Amino acid sequence: MFGDSVGRMKRDIMLRNFLRKFGIAKTTLIATFLSILFSFLLYLCIGTVLGEITPVGILSSAIIPACVAPPIVYSIFRLSQRLGLAEKELINAYNSLELQVRLRTAELVTANRHLQGEIVLRTRTEGKLKKGVERLKKSLEKTIIAIAAVTEIRDPFTAGHQKRVTKLACAIAEEMGLPKGKNERLRLAAIVHDIGKIHIPTEILIKPTQLSEPEFTIIEAHPQIGHDILYGITFSRPIAKIVLQHHELLDGSGYPQGLSGDEIVVEARILAVADVVEAMLSNRPYRPAHGIEGALEEILHNKGALYDSEVVDACSRVFYERGFMFE
Repeated sequence: MFGDSVGRMKRDIMLRNFLRKFGIAKTTLIATFLSILFSFLLYLCIGTVLGEITPVGILSSAIIPACVAPPIVYSIFRLSQRLGLAEKELINAYNSLELQVRLRTAELVTANRHLQGEIVLRTRTEGKLKKGVERLKKSLEKTIIAIAAVTEIRDPFTAGHQKRVTKLACAIAEEMGLPKGKNERLRLAAIVHDIGKIHIPTEILIKPTQLSEPEFTIIEAHPQIGHDILYGITFSRPIAKIVLQHHELLDGSGYPQGLSGDEIVVEARILAVADVVEAMLSNRPYRPAHGIEGALEEILHNKGALYDSEVVDACSRVFYERGFMFE
C-alpha cells in the first residue's frame, strides 16, 4: 500500500518537473489562454443553442477567465511546488528507512548464522562433556568395586557383606522414593562403606571373642579412615560423607562424630539400617546369625530412637510386602 502511494507521488513529481521547465509566468499565460479559449467556445456553443450571441457576451467570456485564471493558476502552481518538496523529502526518508531495514536484516541474518553455529558447537561440547563425565563415573565405580574387593579379602567372615548391604540399601531407597542422584550416591557408598577396615589389624577383624575396649576403639575409627581415603578423590566426596556417617545414630550415641537427627544425611541413615539388618542376618566369629524376625525386631524396637522411622518402615515393607531376599 505504502509502495503504491510512493509510485503515485513519483509520477506527480515528474509532471510538476515537466511544468516547472516553462516557469510560473509561462505556465500562468498558457493556463489563462486555455481558460479564455474554453470559456469562449463554451459561450459560442451555448449561444448557438439558445440563438443569442452578443458582443458583450463574447467580451465577458474572454475578460472573466483572464482576470480569474492567473491568480488561481499561480496559487495552485506554488502549492504544487511546496507539496512536491514535501513528497520528495518523504520519498527520501522512505528510501533511507528501506536501506536501513535492509542493512539491519542482513546483520540479523549474519548474527543468526553465527548463533546457529555457536549452538551446534555448544551442543557438541556438551555431548563430549557428558560422555567424559559418564566415563569418569564408570571409572570411579570400577575403582570403588576393586577397593571393596580388597577389603573383603582381608576379612573372610564378612565376605559379600558390602554387596548385600548395597542390595538392601538400594531396595529401601527405592521404597522411600529417594531421588535418582541420592540413590546412586548411596549405592556407591554402600559398596565401600567398610573400606576403612583395611587399616584394622586382621586379628581384630577375625577375633572370635568379645572385643576389648581398645580394640573396639580401633574398630570405631574405620568410618573416618574410609572417609579420608575416599575424600582424596574429588569426584567421590559426597560418597565419603555417607561412609563417614554410616554408624551415626539419631540419639547421638553413634560414632565417630556423635551426630544426631538431621545432622545425619538421609543416605547414611538408610545405610545404617541396612548394615545392622544384614549383620544380624549373617554369621559372625563371636555369634550365630539371627533370623529375619530378630533383625527386624531390633530396628523396630529402636525406631525413632536410634534409627530413622521412615527408613525402618520402608525396610519392613521391603521384607514383608516386597518379599526381599539377599540371594
